Amino acid sequence: MRYSLLPFSILLFSCDSDKGVTVFNPPPEAEIVSPDDGSEVLEGFETTFVGSVTDANNSYDELKVTWYQGTEVLCEEHTPEEDGSTNCSGVLNTETAEITLEVKDSDNARGSDSISINIMPSMPPQAQLLSPATAGRYYSDHKVTFMGIVSDAEDDVSDLTVRWESDLDGEIDIGSEISSSGEVDGAAYLTQGEHYIRIIVEDTTGKTGSANTTITVGGPNTTPSCEITEPQTGTAGPQGELVTFTGTATDPDIENNLLTVEWTSDKMEDVLGTSTPSSTGEFAFAFADLTVDTHAITMTVTDEKGASCSDFILYTVGTPPSVSITSPTSGTYNEGDPINFSATVSDNENQPDEIALVWSLADGSILSEQSATSNGDVEFVVSDLPYGTQVVTLNATDTDGLTSSDLVSFTVNAIPTAPSLSVTPEFPTTADTLSAHATGSIDADGGSISYSYEWVNGSDVVGGASLSSSYTAKGEIWTITATPKDGIADGPSTSMDVTISNTPPTDPAVTISSSSLYNDSTLTCSATATDLDGDELDVSYEWSTGETSEDITLDGSLNPTDTVTCTATLSDGTASISGSDSVTLENRVPQIASISLDPENPTAQTASITCNVTTSDEDGDDVSVAYEWLVGTDVQAQSSETLMGPFAVGSTLTCKTAPDDGMDAGTTQQITTTINNSLPSVDSVSLSPDPVFTNDTLTANVSLSDEDADQSIDLNATYEWHVVDSSGDSIMQTGVSNTLDGSIFFDKDETIYVVVTPNDGIDNGVALASSLITVSNTPPTAPSISITPNPASQGDDLFCTVDTESEDADGDDISYTYIWSNDEGEQQSTANTEELSSVLLEAESGEWTCEITPNDGAAGPSDTASVTVENSCSSLYFDGSNDLVALSSSALLSSFSSSMTVEAWVKWSDDGSDWFPILEQGWGTNDALFFFALTGASEGCNTIQEPGRIYFEFKSSPWDSEGCIYAQDPIQNETWTHVAAVYNSGHVTLFVQGELLAEKTLSTSSLHSPTPYAPNIGYSFAGGETFFSGSIHSVHLSSSALYTQNFTPLEDIQTNSSSIGLWLLSSEDAINITDSTGNGHHGTINGANSVDSCP
Repeated sequence: MRYSLLPFSILLFSCDSDKGVTVFNPPPEAEIVSPDDGSEVLEGFETTFVGSVTDANNSYDELKVTWYQGTEVLCEEHTPEEDGSTNCSGVLNTETAEITLEVKDSDNARGSDSISINIMPSMPPQAQLLSPATAGRYYSDHKVTFMGIVSDAEDDVSDLTVRWESDLDGEIDIGSEISSSGEVDGAAYLTQGEHYIRIIVEDTTGKTGSANTTITVGGPNTTPSCEITEPQTGTAGPQGELVTFTGTATDPDIENNLLTVEWTSDKMEDVLGTSTPSSTGEFAFAFADLTVDTHAITMTVTDEKGASCSDFILYTVGTPPSVSITSPTSGTYNEGDPINFSATVSDNENQPDEIALVWSLADGSILSEQSATSNGDVEFVVSDLPYGTQVVTLNATDTDGLTSSDLVSFTVNAIPTAPSLSVTPEFPTTADTLSAHATGSIDADGGSISYSYEWVNGSDVVGGASLSSSYTAKGEIWTITATPKDGIADGPSTSMDVTISNTPPTDPAVTISSSSLYNDSTLTCSATATDLDGDELDVSYEWSTGETSEDITLDGSLNPTDTVTCTATLSDGTASISGSDSVTLENRVPQIASISLDPENPTAQTASITCNVTTSDEDGDDVSVAYEWLVGTDVQAQSSETLMGPFAVGSTLTCKTAPDDGMDAGTTQQITTTINNSLPSVDSVSLSPDPVFTNDTLTANVSLSDEDADQSIDLNATYEWHVVDSSGDSIMQTGVSNTLDGSIFFDKDETIYVVVTPNDGIDNGVALASSLITVSNTPPTAPSISITPNPASQGDDLFCTVDTESEDADGDDISYTYIWSNDEGEQQSTANTEELSSVLLEAESGEWTCEITPNDGAAGPSDTASVTVENSCSSLYFDGSNDLVALSSSALLSSFSSSMTVEAWVKWSDDGSDWFPILEQGWGTNDALFFFALTGASEGCNTIQEPGRIYFEFKSSPWDSEGCIYAQDPIQNETWTHVAAVYNSGHVTLFVQGELLAEKTLSTSSLHSPTPYAPNIGYSFAGGETFFSGSIHSVHLSSSALYTQNFTPLEDIQTNSSSIGLWLLSSEDAINITDSTGNGHHGTINGANSVDSCP
């Protein structure tokens, strides 16, 4: 959108102090003709802007035009063409650009026009890297091929530039010619190592595109290594046999499976065949068509670059010998039997005894290497062959290494092993049938095993696994033998002896008899049994109580329901048998022996009551007691021997008890008591306030208690107040009131105490007296004071006066102490005087405080008053209506570029104005530079301001929109304050009393340099004329950044080498102000008056 950058160009005149009228020069006009507002242009491409300027009272050669992009100059200042036209070309590189055409005439009047241009981003060129590939294999002694494709959305490929780069070797020179289709290729050597390869393409706007890959370049190519591993050189084989050749081939540069392998023979014209190695380098080649001859077999291995290695072996092709086994034949032989072996041998090229023979079992064990006779026969015997199926192979090898074989298969039977033998029962008697059981025989070749049994005793022989008891008698020894069989042969047998033992007695019968069954009764035990052998039986007794006699008497240590057992053992001299009988003891009922309560006379404060009971039991049992408590007739929940409180005074308690021995309950008994009353007590009594003064009301703070908790709400007390004076101890007040009024009953220096008697609604408790308290002196009240004159000047006599005198409740005489102090502490004092004022002669400047303290023998509260004694110096006072200081101008006022400081001592009076300008230069005109002020009821920096904030506005360019800063906190009204604003290369700071309060960093780093404009102190034209209200002591303007951190301001500001102007407004000249820098920026006072006040 088009808009004007001259906010004050509509002003055609202004008013000076003489109310005259000045006609302004009409500004020139500017118009951007092309392109249109909002047009789009490509980023990075040059754009041409066309404009036109006019002026009502200036010719075109008197005009100057400048083109801007934002705040930056796009085309430098120049004179328009004769027809007022102007052109500007440039490259725009931001997303949105604001293009401004500014024209100014010879009087520095300006006009402008602006448009917004949208910069459309151009596309960067594209690159595709086809070769080399990351997975490729490359060597430092072989060139690497480079290939890529480039393109661009805006430029023709012929306008693009291409280069190749390696992070190790730098730029790679392979030529940069690009085909019409965008292809670019070449080749070059690369050094050994890992290379990051890039193809980079650049278009005419400087944008680039790239593609990359990472490759590894090895050292020079290495020849592969190879070896034939099978068959060994010199090996022979029969014609037509498939021969398998194996080998290994490795290469340190490439995977082994990328090598090629070729096989040839010196006796055959054609290549035998090829192989491909595995990843580990192993390979095999099978061939069956070798001719009868001795061949040199050659293996050649070649890598991808043509480097090769080779290996060879000698291999002979011939005819093998003939061999046949004649004995043994297929069949079965028992383990350990001798076996005859025989065979016949022949060969076309060798004699039979030249043939090497090897007889072997299937597990590789060699039976014989005996040679054949000259007629071709061989024979030998073996008797230690292991059991099982046997395969015997005969291998025959001639002198060329050719072999043939024959084999025979037969079985060697294994006989079973000796068994394990057992007889049941283990210890038999004449009543037992014996049973034999054989186990554990093993037939190694898995035959089915059976057993035969034979029993022998002397001449008696019985067959079978069982032997009936009808054959046996006590003391006989029988031998049992078991033999294993596998159906082919018997194995070794096992035998054992069995002795026939005694038959023990049987069927015992035991009985206990007694006249009673208590734990002190007499018991008798009797026993009988049967013996099959007719032996006489011997009887012994054992009781569960430990006795061993037939009759016992219990000692009372057992409990009812306990069991008493008698065990009887009957023996025939060899064996014995036992039996037992038991009886259960009966119970006798327990009794209550005595009952009592503890305590005997309980009260309501008793925590618990215990019912103490003793019991008796004839059986000596442990007796438990069941308890039941009643309060009056009410049964309580508690069922133990103890009843927990609280208890009500006068209530009746009953404890009922019943004994129990765990089997039977005894007779119930009970006991009764009554709860007695407890007296209340005074736990503590204290008096407050302490200290107490005349006319205070004294309060007795009492804590009462009663051990009868239910009577706590009925607790009360009576109070007997005593006052002790020179005449003695007097009772001043009795009753239920816990307070005593001092205005009626006591005075200063008298002693007071109170006696408190408690009552619980039934009885009084023991009385308790408080500690004594003495009535203290009442200090006098604080006076009301003032200091005159106020305000005061240096050298004035100050008077501190008591305006309202202190009062004393005790009627004591009052004196006063006066203390004068300033910033350096106490300076003058007058103690204990009855005078109502004090004078400080010829006061020095600063803050003075007077403190007056009353005293009636003790100090009372004081009062203070303060006054500020001003220095005997002057400043200019501005009334806020039309007072100002107009300063003269010079070229120095346009010398600010990257730094500036404005500072002043001010004493501000808030009169409700919009602004309080301190120093400004051209604000409100086209040549505005800065505006230094305090805020009022106005808007600044797009913010509604609070009055009294330090404010600084400035121009980095004629259209600066961000040159504005203010402090958050206002300065103190009617107080001398040092304020400063500092601009330092785009960083702006504000200081109050030397403390940094605000800072801001701008996007620009230099100030605008307009045509010099005369500054003003205390006045600004902008915003409809505003004036400072208050006093200004001095103003300083510098072209350097004087302050970068907190500092202590000087009361008298000094000039320095960068000072532009220093105006000390303490001059007694009522018309003129001198620039103390010597730069000649003197001022004229308009209305402001000199006052005796300064920092």
